[in-house]
Amino acid sequence: MGLVVGVDRPADFGNPQGDVEVGEQGESIAELVAVEGALGFADHDGVEAAVGVTQGCEEGCGLGAAFPRQCTGVSGVDTGDDDIAFDAVAFQPLPGKPRDIVAALGDSYSSGEGSGNYYTETGADYAKVTWSACRRGKNAWPRKMKLPGQSTSAGELSDAWSTDSELGFVACSGALTTDVARQTSGYVGSNGKVVNLDGQFREAPQIDSGVLDENTTMVTLSIGGNDAGFPQVLKQCALTGCPPEEDIKKKIDAAQSGDPNRNIVGVGPLLELIRAKAPNAKIMVMGYPQLFGSIGLTCVTGVGTTGAQILNRMAVYMQQAEMKTVESLGDKNIVYVNPDRSFDGKRACDDPEGINKLVKAQNGDGDFKCLSTDGGCISRESYHPNKTGTSAYADAMQQAIGSLREANDAPDSRRQRP
Repeated sequence: MGLVVGVDRPADFGNPQGDVEVGEQGESIAELVAVEGALGFADHDGVEAAVGVTQGCEEGCGLGAAFPRQCTGVSGVDTGDDDIAFDAVAFQPLPGKPRDIVAALGDSYSSGEGSGNYYTETGADYAKVTWSACRRGKNAWPRKMKLPGQSTSAGELSDAWSTDSELGFVACSGALTTDVARQTSGYVGSNGKVVNLDGQFREAPQIDSGVLDENTTMVTLSIGGNDAGFPQVLKQCALTGCPPEEDIKKKIDAAQSGDPNRNIVGVGPLLELIRAKAPNAKIMVMGYPQLFGSIGLTCVTGVGTTGAQILNRMAVYMQQAEMKTVESLGDKNIVYVNPDRSFDGKRACDDPEGINKLVKAQNGDGDFKCLSTDGGCISRESYHPNKTGTSAYADAMQQAIGSLREANDAPDSRRQRP
């Protein structure tokens, strides 16, 4: 008796939709068909499996500095590879509490989407019941940044099991504020199927993953771009022309305070939830840069010259909106970081390019998959920072942290102006 998995991507275009039949022994046969055109963008979409759940997502799923775990918990699919015989594990007590305990939350711009070298367990099995595409990568900027007093990056310290620094890396590509705040995936829906939404992929909500508590010294995150509908805006810019700027601005504004009609928690309410979980942490809210640099006839943006200019203006509007949201909280230890200056000369169409333009799928097993005859289906990596870009992001964060330490009591220390 086989299991049938339906892949539904109503907001994507050009992504394959898959009917995947999984046999009793776990083998699968997937038939993929292209839908809705020639291009596809990452969005918040569902994969529902007609199977039962053998275990829930408990606090701590998704936790880990280098290898965050998933909450698979799907009957007939789990392999048991994650089981650990704790009587065979040696525990070594730390000499003391690490000086830096950092939690890296957020969406694709924090997970490292676009920069490659993803951890295997966070990018696997597209169009299967076990699909995972949080796409946390070794080149992500939270891993590249150097904390004050450290000559080694946070990722390198984590990989070396440093006793002086701890990095809880749980950012997930596609995440909405709602995915960070509460369970949206991994449970049985009203139709009796397991819900597997893009942006959480059956992992625990990021704020409940175990990386936040009273000992956390710093939280980093980029969030709100998916809530504001930027994937859909990119789609429309590429296919038919960008929507009216006032419409884009309305969604950006709604993403700040939340939108119950779209099940959006909102950036401001999410930051308050994070503060409650990590009362002693500096919370560093990383913004989104303008995507395009030297726009001209020689640069194929994928959205046209006018579209690129509109998207840049909307990125600036998003920066201003998020900065106002942070200011409104009245907490000097919640800081908005504008990365734009660090991306000067490093945007899409610049040399070097720090932001990908259109990237053809498939890049990694968790990425969108296209028919061999479909030359236009694109990767989740499109319009995301590459390795050059994540280095620019790390530089922006390091500068912000340095400024915060130097002027922690200054009236404007809550933000970094554009």
